[in-house]
Amino acid sequence: MHASPPFLVELADNVHPEPDVAPYALLLAQALADLMLTAEERADLADLAEQFGLSPADRERAHRGFLTDLIEAALDDGVVTDDELDRLARVAALLDLPPELVTTRTNPYRFDEAALPLSSGLRVCFTGDAVDARGVPYDRDALRALATAAGLAPVDSVTKKNCDLLVTADLSSLSGKAKSAHRYGTHMADAAEFIAALHDGGDLPVRSMRSAGIACVCEECGDSWSATRRTRTCKACRPGAKSPRVRV
Repeated sequence: MHASPPFLVELADNVHPEPDVAPYALLLAQALADLMLTAEERADLADLAEQFGLSPADRERAHRGFLTDLIEAALDDGVVTDDELDRLARVAALLDLPPELVTTRTNPYRFDEAALPLSSGLRVCFTGDAVDARGVPYDRDALRALATAAGLAPVDSVTKKNCDLLVTADLSSLSGKAKSAHRYGTHMADAAEFIAALHDGGDLPVRSMRSAGIACVCEECGDSWSATRRTRTCKACRPGAKSPRVRV
């Protein structure tokens, strides 16, 4: 049984669609209020789009505009909570939109900052080349050599258990290693600040981010949820489930 999430209902009040897709966006908001999109609701949306002469491109524009307005409303107070991110990511998944539409806008609001001692044995991974504060370039091999000389332990990848720090020339990067760091809450640091900390012997300013997980949509009932890995069927719809999905 699903109750309408107050967060999504409240944010939907801030959605301002373009006039030609406004009726469609209104029905979309109503259908998504419980973070489910059933086959019947998808059919109703398709019928309404046909009634108003909306093309597939028009519908995608309406979906993107709807999600963008939700994101902007969530950012209005300068804070993005785990719950807000979870719901935004689930809306994107329900609308078959790239998750990066959410994370690109919300990531800068979700970092926790700290100071990390560069202790011997710290496992550090590098992505991209760097330039220090004096303009001296460092490629990845030079950064690894610098880390090894300081007693750190360079690693080749970012996993949950083998990496303590990701050093990057661009903290806003969405590289594969950066995405892994976000997923596992691994400390990240600016490459120039990393080089400076090694030279000065001080603590390194780092930041980390908690991930809300991967947004999934059930192929059977249209429910959505977040998990550590992508799955295609919710627990209630899997064979042998104790209680079938009940929708109100």
